[in-house]
Amino acid sequence: MVNINIQEKEKAYRIPEGIYGLNMEITRTTFWQGLMAQMLCNRKFYAGDDNGPGGWILDGADYIRDINSSPCQSSYIKLNANSSISYTAESVLVKKDHLYEIRALINSCNTDRKFSIEAAGKTWQTDVKASKEEFSYINLVIKADEDIKNGTFKLTLTEGSESYVYAVSYMDKDNYYGMRTDVIEMLAKLKPSYLRFPGGCCADHFEWKEGLKPVDFRKPMDGAVKNFLFRDSFHQDTNDIGINEFVLLCRKVGAEPEYTSRLVLSEPQEAGDLVEYCNGDGSTYWGAVRESLGFTPFNIKLWYVGNEIYYFGYGLEHDAVKAARVTDEYIRAMKTSDPTIKTIIGVCPHSEIHKEWSIKYVENIKSEYDFVSYHRYNGTEIDSEKSDLLYADNVRKMLIDGYDHGLEYMQNIIFKDKYNKIQINLDEWNYSWGLKGSNLMTLSNALMLNFMIKYFDKWRISDARFFHPINEGMLDVSPEAVKMDTSGTLFEYFHKHRNGILLNAISDNKDVDCVATKHQNNTVISIINRVDKQTEINIIDNCSGKEITEYHVSGILMKSITAFENSIELVDSVISKDGVISIPANSILFIEY
Repeated sequence: MVNINIQEKEKAYRIPEGIYGLNMEITRTTFWQGLMAQMLCNRKFYAGDDNGPGGWILDGADYIRDINSSPCQSSYIKLNANSSISYTAESVLVKKDHLYEIRALINSCNTDRKFSIEAAGKTWQTDVKASKEEFSYINLVIKADEDIKNGTFKLTLTEGSESYVYAVSYMDKDNYYGMRTDVIEMLAKLKPSYLRFPGGCCADHFEWKEGLKPVDFRKPMDGAVKNFLFRDSFHQDTNDIGINEFVLLCRKVGAEPEYTSRLVLSEPQEAGDLVEYCNGDGSTYWGAVRESLGFTPFNIKLWYVGNEIYYFGYGLEHDAVKAARVTDEYIRAMKTSDPTIKTIIGVCPHSEIHKEWSIKYVENIKSEYDFVSYHRYNGTEIDSEKSDLLYADNVRKMLIDGYDHGLEYMQNIIFKDKYNKIQINLDEWNYSWGLKGSNLMTLSNALMLNFMIKYFDKWRISDARFFHPINEGMLDVSPEAVKMDTSGTLFEYFHKHRNGILLNAISDNKDVDCVATKHQNNTVISIINRVDKQTEINIIDNCSGKEITEYHVSGILMKSITAFENSIELVDSVISKDGVISIPANSILFIEY
């Protein structure tokens, strides 16, 4: 029998809303094949070689690798008479009776041209009239007569002079500024308090001013220098989701937007201009630009000053003093545009070289900052039974009694007497990045959520951003549908603690991890059984002030803790006060009374 003693804390602390944030980096299949409605990869033909653009087949057409001649600064296609380009992939999926938008940005011509488009299992004919404009569009809305998986899109010039194709698009007409409405609806179910954008590592390559252009005219992002960044889309991203679309997404799901301003490959004034664009009124230059595009001020208050420059600093990772000076320049430029914003700097307490860098970096920053970024991942991809057992054992033993080596080092060494003046933002946390959900991930993330809620006051954790909600733990998105993944279900359960007052929850067995919060009408205890053994618990409540007649028990059961399974069972029952509360092996339960 494990006794759990519930007591009032000396000070009443409410759980920070910021803990329920999500990190919306553009990477891997989080946007492409995730949030985005676009079915054509490399749709601006940026990535390619002498054999043609990645993912595309050319029949009689030419691949022109001259970015200076393209309106979106990318390679493009020259269609000769009766030549074609085609794309076939799992991402090209159409559903019966759905409407689909097809679009192509091409050069204008002084004669009429005819094109055929193969899509949704049929061939469609369309004309493009002669024009004196610089560019013309092929626009077509079609209706699918049948369900088709692994479909094909094909564009052929059937009549007229040679044509240059700069960008093509094929997506369900039911999209929200290029984003899938079903994914947005599921994202809203997670009820995120904040969304961080555009990264993460993507921030280093994200040119925000490109996002003010029409989507087909935006320059693609090149992620080849970081082979993990856009590894699923030929190391490029077509830049279809810019700052405006991101803010619209935040408004749609009810989250506050926050932004990572790049500290490399740019200048401080670029960051200052961005803050002015987002927050300035119509009397400022960039505020007026935003208003001309139809947007009221975004009022983004939380700004990350760079991302992981201790890793990806383009030289700054070798010179902490210079990194601090550059950080100061960016903070000054940003706060000149809006003195009310809050800024976040990043340090790394995980290895000796990064610890030394972080100490020098913090010592030399002159500007005021409000938050410190802390990234915490608890494992990696598993490729053998041996490593699976090892990482499962590591996860079971982590964060016992609220101990975290990285936070302890930040508190005692990096910031010393400054620690009580800052707040910690775990703006990247998960079992690991780049992986789908698993039982191992679910246990790891449950322990992390318990830790952040129970010890937020001890470690001054005000915010956290799960990385990444789409296709890396919370939402499982395929061309057919989107469903809640295991860590998404877990996150929904942990909303039971939201807006609660933290209580002392003391377990006399370290294998049973627990957190308690008091709410207006009930008390909630989240209990995690770290081990592969069932136990029973006895709740000793010293603070509810009411007679307890029954417990409502709900949560997640897992047969085993492994990276090779992603299977959970949900439970929901009512137990009388005198009944036995059993905590199955590997379970995550919520007791309410």
